[in-house]
Amino acid sequence: MIVATDSRGNEIEKLVTIHRKVTNLQKNKKQITLSPPEEQIKHDPNALAIIIGVDEYELASSAPWSNSDAALFYDYANTVLGVDYERIKLLRGEEAKGRDIWKSFSQWVPALSEPNQSNIYVFFAGHGLASEDGTDAYIVPWDGDPELLERTAILRKDLIEGLQRLAPKSVTLFMDTCYSGTGKGGKSTLVADARALRMIRDRDYRELPENFTLFSASANNEIASSHPTQKNGLFSYWMMRGLGGDADSNSDQKITAGELHGFISKNVQKDAVSIGRQQHPQLVGDSERVIAAW
Repeated sequence: MIVATDSRGNEIEKLVTIHRKVTNLQKNKKQITLSPPEEQIKHDPNALAIIIGVDEYELASSAPWSNSDAALFYDYANTVLGVDYERIKLLRGEEAKGRDIWKSFSQWVPALSEPNQSNIYVFFAGHGLASEDGTDAYIVPWDGDPELLERTAILRKDLIEGLQRLAPKSVTLFMDTCYSGTGKGGKSTLVADARALRMIRDRDYRELPENFTLFSASANNEIASSHPTQKNGLFSYWMMRGLGGDADSNSDQKITAGELHGFISKNVQKDAVSIGRQQHPQLVGDSERVIAAW
């Protein structure tokens, strides 16, 4: 409504309707379904990947979209990171029992890894949980019992130390999980006595070997949310969007860890606010390291 008034106090009103054109890019920015490149844009014959997704747990609440995120990352690992399909281990749902994960890290990975040559990628989507004193971070396998964490879950530090002993060229970890004691997606708690959030101590959280890079979904006292409109974890969605090329902020056909983290962080924070939450993805490692190139 526009009202015009002259010097004598006379007024005239007019109702004006404005039609604003929205480009497809603006309109669909957060409605794009994840789609890996159709062809491999990079080939790394020495690379290998282990991908784990647990959605419906045997003894814990569900972690929405974890299985499908793992299946999608299976293709991104091949097309974007250059890992041959026969060098990718995919464990989803009941395939991701504790013994299956341990066998993969203690037998399958060492059999394929070459010292100082192999780039190793690890993706995990599912539940994580910190020890009560905050000194240890665990990932929860399909058959893990949050009430018997030390006996049934997998200590993240043990996995990292095992990979370090293989002397790989690099290790990159993508962890779509949180350690606060709240279920992934924020719909339940993982332990019966959840009066206080569990948190990883910062000094323990950031102790990684020099050639390791860790991308994690949230700060250690936050929830890892699901995407508000897509059937994906919020972190996994924007991480794969970034790897697919959207994180190449300077158009130099390569994505550094810093570029990818910046892209993930900006978009995850915005989407988390839209559903009334705070979520700040974390990066530990060299921000200048190139994660993807084509």
